[in-house]
Amino acid sequence: MSMIKKWISILAAATLCFGVAVFAACDNDDGSSSSESSSSVESSSVAESSESEGSNESSSATSNAADEAWANVDISNGYAIRVTYENGEVAANVKVQICDTTGQCSLPKRTDANGITIVTPPSGTPESCHVELNSLPEGYTYDQNIYTSAAGYEKIVVVLTPAA
Repeated sequence: MSMIKKWISILAAATLCFGVAVFAACDNDDGSSSSESSSSVESSSVAESSESEGSNESSSATSNAADEAWANVDISNGYAIRVTYENGEVAANVKVQICDTTGQCSLPKRTDANGITIVTPPSGTPESCHVELNSLPEGYTYDQNIYTSAAGYEKIVVVLTPAA
């Protein structure tokens, strides 16, 4: 009997060790590693610093870059979700997920510096789902009746509006 307890203890320790290793490797909410995140933070910081120089041209260039990224986004592997404010500015770092009709949801993914993320349904194939935002900027809300199509992956824009 003590041999069985010993093997159960070893198995439990190995499982815990594996879980900690996976958690450490994928330490961001969207499943990316911290090295991937730091490069996106660096590019975001570069965009922010160019905007803070005060010229309308840099703001326009940022907007044009975001629009170009949206125009060229690949929807072959999931729904492309773009989150913007009413004035058209992109909303970066917003957690987005989609949930199917049974309530099963995809893992939340954060929007990039262009306000864009690609989200795959829990089933892994196009299906009727609704879009959920899990981390809204303070003081904003969105239309919670935004649904995806089962006909195929598509681009969806979610507009943030001031909360009443």
